[in-house]
Amino acid sequence: MIIGVHHIGLMVAKRSHAPWLEHMCTFGADGWCVGPNIHLKLDVSHNQIAQPLLSRPVNMPGIAHLCLQSRDIDEGLARGLQAGLVPLSEPVDLGTPFRYLYAHTDDGILLELEGAPFVLDADPPCWIGHIAFVARDIEPLVGFYARALGLKASTVLRLQANARVDKVAGLKDVDLSAMWLPGLNLGLEFWQYHNPALAPDIAQATTGFQYLCFESTDFVADCAHVVSQGGVPDTQNHLELKACRSAAFKDPEGNRIMLISFDDADDPMAIKNLPHRDILARVSSQLG
Repeated sequence: MIIGVHHIGLMVAKRSHAPWLEHMCTFGADGWCVGPNIHLKLDVSHNQIAQPLLSRPVNMPGIAHLCLQSRDIDEGLARGLQAGLVPLSEPVDLGTPFRYLYAHTDDGILLELEGAPFVLDADPPCWIGHIAFVARDIEPLVGFYARALGLKASTVLRLQANARVDKVAGLKDVDLSAMWLPGLNLGLEFWQYHNPALAPDIAQATTGFQYLCFESTDFVADCAHVVSQGGVPDTQNHLELKACRSAAFKDPEGNRIMLISFDDADDPMAIKNLPHRDILARVSSQLG
């Protein structure tokens, strides 16, 4: 069984940590970070390129952005500015209980900041809400993850002719489809841009989200299941962890994913030992 997202692989520039994570994560050895509800694995790029080429377009296909949630988006933005974030807009109300903005880190990684003022419990003060994909064809991609993870997908939401959406995205005349896969310790979000056209891949991109790693309790069966649902085995499998097994795959659009299974179910690095692994369920319960 796949029980959740164990960690996200992230390539950063020039340093082995990211200042925009310091207020919510504990940094350990070898680039490992422990967040409230997920781990992150940070590696440092050794191939630097000019800053203008680094900033990831909002509508570029692939593993697109990470969402940092807090009760107070204005406070979150203030912390982000101190950490070098460059916002695309001020916080925007899209008519939901949340407020939103996109921002780039100083090495061009795309983040989403979300404010959830309805959350009554202040512990933790901030957490990681979701990882987002920009899909070329949203429904087949979401279908793969839903089947592989045993989750039920949302219906397709079409967003168009909305000036506030344009403002958040920093784009004109946005027309997109959105879907979500809730139910894990980290949400999975999917977008398909119908307009404007998808941004081309950054040919020399050296920073950004590299892969998602899911934790498995039945490694052999779960690997076989991922392949049976359309996952393609991949040769890139370099986890610097002991007492575990791992395997790498590509999803139907070529995004890298991994499975990890610990020899000891109580391993300190297991999802069950994250300090606030259930934060998203608590947030959802307070939506009303």
